[in-house]
Amino acid sequence: MKVETQDSAGNTIDVVEQGLTITMNEIGELNQVTVESSSKVNGEVATLKFTVNSKTPLVSGDYFEFAFPSDIDPPTNPSCTAGTNLSGINCLINGRTIRA
Repeated sequence: MKVETQDSAGNTIDVVEQGLTITMNEIGELNQVTVESSSKVNGEVATLKFTVNSKTPLVSGDYFEFAFPSDIDPPTNPSCTAGTNLSGINCLINGRTIRA
């Protein structure tokens, strides 16, 4: 791989061909995101299941965040399960946000 910077006239400013590390900081489009509820009754305590399918392969260190609105209480002890091609997943809660 080679990274080259150029000025507005197309003249080369700098070229780097070794020791490059590329880090993606935004995920591409998601194929599918679904939320299933164990109850359809308004105000009832329910289990929510979030399913996320990504076009982009996920690697160690990638994560999703789910932020709950003020009218839905997030779980105090969330449970997360890794899907296909993932060896494991951490499930953390911070305030109203779950990071998986």
